[in-house]
Amino acid sequence: MDAEIESLLHRLARLRRADPALQVYGALEHRHRLAPPLAPAMLARIEARYGVRLPEPYRRFVTTAGNGGAGPELGLVAFAFVDDARGEVLPRPEDDTAPFLYDGAVRRALSGPQGPSLPFPLTGPSEAEGIDLGHGTWDLGDLGCATRSLLVLDGPFAGEVWIDDRANECGVMPFRDWARDFVGGPLPSDSGFLAWYGDWLDRALEEARPGGAPRLPPWAAPAPLADLRRRREERAAAARAAAERAERHAAREARRDGQRGDLRERSAPTIAR
Repeated sequence: MDAEIESLLHRLARLRRADPALQVYGALEHRHRLAPPLAPAMLARIEARYGVRLPEPYRRFVTTAGNGGAGPELGLVAFAFVDDARGEVLPRPEDDTAPFLYDGAVRRALSGPQGPSLPFPLTGPSEAEGIDLGHGTWDLGDLGCATRSLLVLDGPFAGEVWIDDRANECGVMPFRDWARDFVGGPLPSDSGFLAWYGDWLDRALEEARPGGAPRLPPWAAPAPLADLRRRREERAAAARAAAERAERHAAREARRDGQRGDLRERSAPTIAR
């Protein structure tokens, strides 16, 4: 087990000790405990069923730390395969396995197991409806109020966690952007799986400390959320204005280059044939 994952497990153990009454948001779902790790052979079998290879940090986590359970807000779902036609569940759940652990696999069974192997449909943050985000992703879990965390499996964003918050009119974007625009506080180092998980641990530990304020998900605080949306829209408008200025500047330079070329042609001496 590598040092980064050991650090996460150490902080998770601290969270269990700090919150025995399970008062931290979402703790009643997973009780701050991970399900058993996934055997590498079983991981390879499930990857083959979906036709994917998981990003390396997530592979290390599910095979050494745990496959589902304690995780951001309502918990981390398991990497699993549910085949309704054959009645096959990989891996076989234990008797006391929380139902939410297999939520991601059930979603794949309903929408088609080929989804994770298809290209991720976005080239950047988007607010467009009708995009199938089952393509090229693994559903990591529910943050509450239909906001979901998705691990991108292919393309330039492979290994990043993206947040699908379209249900709350906040769009789809990398986790770090979502944390900046709609959560506030210290920003995670990046949008990778381990940073996403570590950011949740840090926030949960802060909530669990004596005197720590109850932590509400972004959608539960409409006034601050409206202000964050307004600031995000202002940044987007400023970025569009900057792009338009750059386009106008490039067009002016192109016209000037053309005019200089015409002038050189007119002033060049005519060569008698």
